[in-house]
This record gives sequence, C-alpha cells and structure tokens, in this order.
Amino acid sequence: MNVTSEDLSRRYAMDFRAASQKYAALGTASDVAAQLDEFRRAGVRHLVIDPVGPPREHDAQLERFAREVIPLLRP
Repeated sequence: MNVTSEDLSRRYAMDFRAASQKYAALGTASDVAAQLDEFRRAGVRHLVIDPVGPPREHDAQLERFAREVIPLLRP
C-alpha cells in the first residue's frame, strides 16, 4: 500500500487502495500533470488540492506541486 492509500484509508476508516488509484493524481510531476490533464479533458474545471501524509509535510507538498506540476499544466 502506498503512502496515499495508507493516509486516506486511515482518514476515512476504510480501504482506499482502489479509490486512490482511480481518483488521486499520483507519481512524478509529469505523471500528475498528465492525470490532471485527463480530468481537464473530461470537463473538470476546478480541483481541490489536498495533500496526504503527515501534516508537517503538507506545505512542502504544496510548494513542490506549485514548482513542478503547475508549469507542466500551462499551455
């Protein structure tokens, strides 16, 4: 089980392995950008960025997302 699945399973008190693979953008910055682009092409216009894992890592995760993923989403 990966960190995302573990955190979401604990957060919601149920097995989130399948759901995290289907609904969470996971992997490298390029992987995440590609997954988000799939959502965009499907019609999604708004996203909620919700870091997972230890709360002490959330700020760093958001900063990394801004630095590495957002530039890949711009045309």
